[in-house]
Amino acid sequence: MTRLEIQLLKSVNEVQFGLSQHFVREMLGLKYSKPERHLHEPEMQELLNRVLDMAVDISGKNKNDFLEIVENYQEYSKANYRHDRYKGFKVCYDAALQFEAIEIYADFGIKLIIGGKDYSNFRLKDFLSLADDFVSEEDSYYTSYSKQIGITVSTEDKTLAGAILFGKPGYYQPKAD
Repeated sequence: MTRLEIQLLKSVNEVQFGLSQHFVREMLGLKYSKPERHLHEPEMQELLNRVLDMAVDISGKNKNDFLEIVENYQEYSKANYRHDRYKGFKVCYDAALQFEAIEIYADFGIKLIIGGKDYSNFRLKDFLSLADDFVSEEDSYYTSYSKQIGITVSTEDKTLAGAILFGKPGYYQPKAD
């Protein structure tokens, strides 16, 4: 059973947020895999260009009106491959490949300790007690900006979390009004 001890806003198993990917892998000492790319970048770019051409044809607008789509794709494409997958969790890195978050999934037998207390049961109410500023998105996702926690509610049992993410300070940014 993998044991993960979280110190909110600081570390996971003594691995500090901000460390390089190399050091995180070495310090965790667990087997990991890199995300798989299902389509290569040239194929994805070709698909994006086709979508943009269709958007221009349908809307009658200029291709420059859809630059936001291109920028969002490029950022998603880069970010989607900046993590290491482990059994039951993934470690996320920023653009400089520094440790910025860990997402832990229920049902993998992870021994999850947060601030010295056992949260391995993944009960939603227990996780919600970690901060007093959780914001709910349609009762399927909760975010705490003060503690940098994201909780995905289980689709099978609404009293449980399906996954929980712990981030470094500033990982989650409140949405601008």
